Parts: sequence; structure tokens; C-alpha cells
Amino acid sequence: MKKTLAIYIIFIISSIIAENSFATPKWLESEVLEVCKVTQDVKINQKWTEKQNGPWIKGNSIFLKEGDLLTVHKSKSKTIKKWFSSSNGSFPFRNTHFHIVTLDKDYGEKKVGKKKVKDVIKDCKKPESKTQQEAESTLSEKNYTVIVLNKKDDLISIKRVNPNKEKAIAAALKGCKLYFEPYGKAMQDACYVDSIKTTSANQETTSANKETTEFGYKVKKDFSEIE
Repeated sequence: MKKTLAIYIIFIISSIIAENSFATPKWLESEVLEVCKVTQDVKINQKWTEKQNGPWIKGNSIFLKEGDLLTVHKSKSKTIKKWFSSSNGSFPFRNTHFHIVTLDKDYGEKKVGKKKVKDVIKDCKKPESKTQQEAESTLSEKNYTVIVLNKKDDLISIKRVNPNKEKAIAAALKGCKLYFEPYGKAMQDACYVDSIKTTSANQETTSANKETTEFGYKVKKDFSEIE
């Protein structure tokens, strides 16, 4: 039991590092088993423990919006076999006795009440494409991928993909500000657009090193790969 939990914690730490690299966590298989849709705005809380009857460790909250797509992947770990993956983080497909995922009952205009995570994730279907990168690139003929970071916390990144550039920017900034809401206005104001990237089925274009301003935030750099 202790050995299993120790291995699991290593994968949790790896996931944090991988997710802040704007890519599918390395501890998840790249193949997409299913693509699911979020039915309402929710805040997902999760916690895990390193040992039996040990203290609980609170993880970062994951904010999902109605209409967001989640991909389902197999894990390379034997502790939890399947995970949901989003641009804001990953969480187990099902709860275990050492990793628990719940919905924040007070978050959003439409309260979740007694709903569980599975009640707000619907329409799961097998994708035509095999990987998360391919799944994202086929969301529309042309998409804008926006990455928002925080000047005071370099461990957090928020990504939004939308066919509409302004909506992608607004959604990414909103996600960042919602995340830092408990920490005060100063932390919220530290959110800024780090990159804007456009992709299409046949060609990817970037705005690398473009010194422009969007919604009052400077676009600093861009990335050469889609998540």
C-alpha cells in the first residue's frame, strides 16, 4: 500500500510539471480514448493523500466552462487507470480512497447542488483522431489558442481555444482571474496574455515575439507547438 501511494505521488508531481509546460502530461498516454463535453460552469476541487490515514493534500482548483471539451486518457501509472485532461489540469476519471474530486457547490451562476463530477460531463464519444493535439486542431477550421500567465505566480497557466480571437482572450483572462479570486485583486490584476496562436487544418501561424497589446496585456511570446 505504501509503495503504491509513493509511486502515485511521483506521478502527481510529474503532472504539475508537465501541465505547466502547456502539454499533455507525460504520465498520460497521448492517445485520446474519448472526448467529453462540460455541461455547465464548474469549479473542480481535488485532494489526495500520500499514505493511509495520512493528511490530505489540497490540489489546485480546475475551472471548466460550459461547452469545454475534456479528453480521456489512460495513465501510465497503475494506481488510477483513466484521467480527464483539460487545458487547466487533469483529474481522475473516478474517485479513489486516496484521490477525491468534488464540485464546488457555491461556484457559478447555475449552482451544482447535489451533482457529482460525472453529472456535469456528458456526451463522451470516441474521437476520429488519436491524440489530444489532433483533437484540438479539429475543433474548427481555424482556432485561436491563448495562454495567460500571472506575473506573481509562475507556476500557473491558463489556456483557452476558440474560433473567435476576442472570446479566446476574454475566456483565458477570466479563467486566470477566477483562479486568483481568493487571493485578492492584486493577484487578479497580475494576469496577462503570454501568447496568442492561430491554427488551421493545413497550416499553423504564430505571432512570435510580437509586441502588441490585447485587452491591456502585452503579448510577449508564442509557442511552436499545439498542446
